[in-house]
Amino acid sequence: MVLIAIGHIRDGSGIDTFRTIWMVEDNWIGFLTFTAVLTFMLVLGLIFRIKEQRKEKRELEELQAKYRGKSTE
Repeated sequence: MVLIAIGHIRDGSGIDTFRTIWMVEDNWIGFLTFTAVLTFMLVLGLIFRIKEQRKEKRELEELQAKYRGKSTE
């Protein structure tokens, strides 16, 4: 569908409206904008998730190093 949208924009009909499966009117430029923003946000979320996992791993290693060799009694 992205390739179809790019083709319509190259043909000069990027602002022509179409109906989606849910009968919502949209245009091809709006669809490409939505796709670009969605992709950017998914990548950004993945970056935040990876950073959080690294932080949790580092904190766990610090705690293990701090309490290594100490008994729980």
